[in-house]
Amino acid sequence: MDYSGHGKQGDDAVPAESYEDADIEDVDKQKPVALWRAFASLTFLAAVIGGGSNFWVQGFVTTWLPQYLGTVVGLSLPEVGTVTTIPWILGAVVLLFLGFLGHRLMQKGFDSHRSIAIPFGVAALVAGVCFILVQTTSGVFAVALLCIAAGCSLAFPMTASALAFSVGKKQRPIMMATLGGVASVGAIISPTLVGWLMTRAGYVSPPSGSELTSEMADNMAVGVHQAFTITGIVLLVGGVLCILFLRPEALGRKLQAGYSK
Repeated sequence: MDYSGHGKQGDDAVPAESYEDADIEDVDKQKPVALWRAFASLTFLAAVIGGGSNFWVQGFVTTWLPQYLGTVVGLSLPEVGTVTTIPWILGAVVLLFLGFLGHRLMQKGFDSHRSIAIPFGVAALVAGVCFILVQTTSGVFAVALLCIAAGCSLAFPMTASALAFSVGKKQRPIMMATLGGVASVGAIISPTLVGWLMTRAGYVSPPSGSELTSEMADNMAVGVHQAFTITGIVLLVGGVLCILFLRPEALGRKLQAGYSK
């Protein structure tokens, strides 16, 4: 992907980190920098937490969500199959919209923070609120909130796209790959956490061939609802951090001014 010439490097991007002596109008021509400085930055941390919150949701959606829909919400097996595809469809639509929006905004001269990071952060905030509200509803409304929450949490590529503007093209692959590798830990943590919360709430899987009792279904609901709250908080934190601190051009100016090789 060619990132050259995109975005307006205005002084209002990040006043506190304005390095006007470093010209990165053509981002592909940036000099190599000390990568550990980039990885230690608040911009990279915001991208990791924001992206990790999306992986967190993916880990839950692909493991415990089908069982929750069938046991707690009471959907039939065909309905579970249909509902679990909706977040992925919605997620694709959201991702395409964010990409289109970012493209248009950058054509108008906005930097990647305003064009990519802020819209991604808003999507994460919407998802976080929906996850927290799920446990206050039931039936169709709960399913709708879950679909919206999960659908708005599948936009991780936007964080990588934004972060790419902080370094030149020779260091971009390692920057984006490191972000993906670290952020994907969220998909490992979330299923384990949900299982632990369910067990802590008293849920025990029934023996093979046995039906789940109403008590166990209630225990599952308690554990999963606690997980929804935690997931919502993670998304809210990730969204806020991206909106406030995912400022790739500012990081690029800082790196070029003080840490280029």
